[in-house]
Amino acid sequence: MLYTLRIKNFAIVESLEIPFEGGLSVFTGETGAGKTILVEAIRFLLGGRTGVEMVRTGADGAVVEAQFDAVKNAPVAGIDADAIAVPFWLRRELSPTGTARAFLNNRQITRTALQALGEHLADLCGQHQHQVLLDPERHVEWLDRYAGNGDWLAELATEWTALAEARRRQIALAVTLTERRRQEELRRFQLTELRAANVQPDEDERLRTEATVLKNARRLAEAAESALTALTEDEQATETVLGRLRREAENCRSLDPRWEMILEPLTAALDATTETIRALAAYREQLTFDPTRLDQIESRLAELHRLKSKYGGSCASVGEALLRLEGEEHDNDSLERQIAQSRESVLAGEREVLRLATELTAGRRDAALALGKTVTAAIARLGMAGARIDVELTPHTDGELAITTGQGTVHIHADGAERARFLFEANPREGFKPLDKIASGGELSRLLLAFKSITAAPGDATLSIFDEIDAGLGGQTAHMVAEQIHTLARTSQVFLISHLQQLAAVADQHYRITKKTIGGRARVSITRLDEEERVRELARMVAGDAVTERTLQFASELTQPRPSPRKRR
Repeated sequence: MLYTLRIKNFAIVESLEIPFEGGLSVFTGETGAGKTILVEAIRFLLGGRTGVEMVRTGADGAVVEAQFDAVKNAPVAGIDADAIAVPFWLRRELSPTGTARAFLNNRQITRTALQALGEHLADLCGQHQHQVLLDPERHVEWLDRYAGNGDWLAELATEWTALAEARRRQIALAVTLTERRRQEELRRFQLTELRAANVQPDEDERLRTEATVLKNARRLAEAAESALTALTEDEQATETVLGRLRREAENCRSLDPRWEMILEPLTAALDATTETIRALAAYREQLTFDPTRLDQIESRLAELHRLKSKYGGSCASVGEALLRLEGEEHDNDSLERQIAQSRESVLAGEREVLRLATELTAGRRDAALALGKTVTAAIARLGMAGARIDVELTPHTDGELAITTGQGTVHIHADGAERARFLFEANPREGFKPLDKIASGGELSRLLLAFKSITAAPGDATLSIFDEIDAGLGGQTAHMVAEQIHTLARTSQVFLISHLQQLAAVADQHYRITKKTIGGRARVSITRLDEEERVRELARMVAGDAVTERTLQFASELTQPRPSPRKRR
């Protein structure tokens, strides 16, 4: 529902703010008064294209904004669901250069998102850019709405999504297993290579240290021998000197106790020297120059270098590679089990999706026949006697989910296995043709009125705007169209732009659109009429400027409820 509409500097509208209520709002006025501007402003607001000429001359831009009721349980691409879960403001601006911007609650949105949202807000009838009947992709929505397939569609969509995900998972698992099997020979070679190599953490560091010792064994042995000689083998050897000093200190201690402080470090130095001599002797004995061992180490280091280059750059990463490859042996078995389970899940999902789609198809076939007959009867009452509607169902020939059955392949989309298209025959024996290709603006308006009246549900939040619907109407047909519009307005909000008093007479709210020249410039105003003003406007619509007491009386009678027609016995 549209609560408030504001228009500023749009075409010849300087500034308008109009509050609206539910039910039927009728807009009337003289020819050329600017009634079409109202429709154009709403069309622009909901994402329609328009030219820079719609910016009022001299203005710095045009603005159209409106407050709408919440859009619930209807996801809109590009729109945060929370932003439209409560009444919200929509605004669109047009600059003098032709640039348009859209805002939802003061946050800018794209034109694509605006158009997607607009589909949930209003149906503009009589303006081809927004006639939902002209979009064959949406015809199945009308059919399902008429058939009451909402719960069925929701269940199918849930199962369809689950099946699509199960198929994607099955494919991904199969690709992974195929790739692993393709690499199986390489993996077995790598496992054999790594197990045989038996690489230990930090093995390369330890071998490099040992190789350095082997390469420098002679020099190291000479250094050890020289140190041992200095410590032990002549009168000035460290061990001999320290021993002599210790004995002298022991003798002096008997003469002066303070020598105890000298004796202790001398004893420690002698003990350390003795330990050093033992360590050097042992080290000298262990040192050997073994060319064979050095060759083995250098060969092993070359092997480790090669393995590290292949498996991550360190001995630790080589060990990790071995663990990973051993784990993949077990993973393959697990993958095969997962694929088998996934295959069963996909088969079960295909059976369920096929069952739901098949039952939905059968229901749609029955509903298509009923909808065609019902709409044909409805449009006959709206002045289109002889015209007929047929609903054509065509199986999908492509789609992500193709299911093979005994009768062939069924392509199933999230909303079923077929598309619907409305066919129209304007006159008997002309043959049915696609509705979106041949119906005129006036015919489409009445067709949409018929469709919406048949499929409307209480609480329908979509605003229906009817323009051109009174083209070629008069007499009893006009009364029947008026009654149908009034019936539709009991469950949803309807705007009607009309030149016929019979249609205007059933309004819940009546607005008069006038154009005046002030200061040499045209200005449009919209006024909600009270009861007396409404009767006078209806009288004007009947008699033009020659309004008399008789036409006023007639206009007053038009506003009175009409008796329901008697049913034939």
